[in-house]
Amino acid sequence: LTLATENNVADYADFTLFKVSTAKKITASVAGDIYFENNNAGETFVDIILDWTNTSSETISSDDIVVASATNRSGTEYTNCLYAVETNNATYLSQYKNIAPLSTVRLHCAISVPESETDLTLKIVVNDKEYTYGYSLGNVASSAKDLKVGDTIEEVDFATLVFNGIEYT
Repeated sequence: LTLATENNVADYADFTLFKVSTAKKITASVAGDIYFENNNAGETFVDIILDWTNTSSETISSDDIVVASATNRSGTEYTNCLYAVETNNATYLSQYKNIAPLSTVRLHCAISVPESETDLTLKIVVNDKEYTYGYSLGNVASSAKDLKVGDTIEEVDFATLVFNGIEYT
């Protein structure tokens, strides 16, 4: 897997790796009140976040989309995984969500691993096709771009926006 690179599994899905991070709590992209917390003593989540489009002709349940796991250097594999989809404008996480054909969602694959781990090989299996990603706990790998005051965002034939700043009221 590579950040922001589209992957295709014929007649099943198109997806991109959006972000990988380490966290005790899994939350939606836009901070919401609903989260999943890792209550396993001494463990944390490695959260693999995918932007996912169902290209099949069938509805797929969020807990059946992929199989995720993490393996350390000595070969210990961690398979305790939570799958959740962002809903309600990316403010809510739903653990059991049906994804209709041609629908796009943001999918979290949160693997519970010991906090003492350092380097892992993350693996997702999509309809028998395997993808891997090397990850060091505590790092954040993201395709999101930093936005600074004065930056211009342009989407051709749609809109041009200039970020003027943030104000709290």
